Amino acid sequence: MLQEFTATNNVDEDGLPAGGNVTSIGLSIEWQKGPLGEEGVDRREPNGAFVETLIAAALQRIEWYQEVNGS
Repeated sequence: MLQEFTATNNVDEDGLPAGGNVTSIGLSIEWQKGPLGEEGVDRREPNGAFVETLIAAALQRIEWYQEVNGS
């Protein structure tokens, strides 16, 4: 079942993705704001979720659901 959700997608002064959020019943996501930068001492810590993480979490849930239901 697809539930309604609210999404906000922010951009920086250059029009590049700069975070945002998604909310719904039982769902609250704060997206990564800005790039992490290159590996090394100047690399920033993540400050939000990445799309890849969300997809992996959804896939894990689907696989688990199929496993417990004998599919």
